[in-house]
Amino acid sequence: MKKWFALALCLCLCLMALGCGAMAEEDGNYECSLDFLAYEEGGGLLRVTQDDWLGGTETGEFGMMGLLGAGDMTVAEVLEHSGVHSFEVIHDADTFEGWMEYEVAELTDEWGFTDWEYVRVSGDTLFTTDEVMAMPLTESGKMFVAKWANIPMEDYFAVQVYDEGEVFSGDWPNTFAFTANGGMIYMTKDREWEADYTEYWVDNGLKVTDVMNEEKDGDDVYFVVEKDGAKFTGWTVYQGDALEWGYDEPVDEYAMCFVHESAAGPDANISIMLTNCTLYGDNVATEELWEIVCDGTSYYAIANWE
Repeated sequence: MKKWFALALCLCLCLMALGCGAMAEEDGNYECSLDFLAYEEGGGLLRVTQDDWLGGTETGEFGMMGLLGAGDMTVAEVLEHSGVHSFEVIHDADTFEGWMEYEVAELTDEWGFTDWEYVRVSGDTLFTTDEVMAMPLTESGKMFVAKWANIPMEDYFAVQVYDEGEVFSGDWPNTFAFTANGGMIYMTKDREWEADYTEYWVDNGLKVTDVMNEEKDGDDVYFVVEKDGAKFTGWTVYQGDALEWGYDEPVDEYAMCFVHESAAGPDANISIMLTNCTLYGDNVATEELWEIVCDGTSYYAIANWE
């Protein structure tokens, strides 16, 4: 049972993450993680109001929220120290019942891949938000996952069987990744969300547009790539059996490795590996990507410029 934290969400949460990093560096002892997951796989989101760079506040919706704190802080104190004024869990079609506490166990398989397994440590107990706020942080950190009425506890990060008989083990079986290749991807009409790299987990039988959230405007998708002084001509698209990131070199002789050079600098570069990689097409139009139905294949799209 694997689970990759969505890099796209991390990029959207860069304001919060950078703030936490600065706090840790300045004070030296803020090393314990505090994570809230709205369980976006089940339709949940966090609506967070926090400090912005200009001395005001801003509100956004995310699948998760990650903060840093010290072991002698309560959860409420971590939020206050991190500039989070309020947050709530929201769902279009379900009811929030409380919080479950989880830990993440790191696993390494026989091929050297590192994955994570979610383990519920709170048993059948559900905590209210007020109870969570009063909890002290521990050295191993704290992780809380929203419990929704229509999703049984045992279904969280667990094996699911689809109507066609295919077993789904808690992973999205396909990844659809995009890199702006020196430009920037804008994902809302107000241009509030932007990233130079983003990726989505797509279940078999679905298109990448089926799992997009911020990009949706009704049934339409706003996903624009731009680069100063250059004209976008389409995507070079690769496909493979699986896409992983974080590796400096391929660990599989049948894999191809790409290095995404982040605009944030070399320390933020990402290595992306596609196993059994082949070229899908050159200068592929964005509209064509929206028509691809994922079925056991992952895709990596690189923006082309002239």
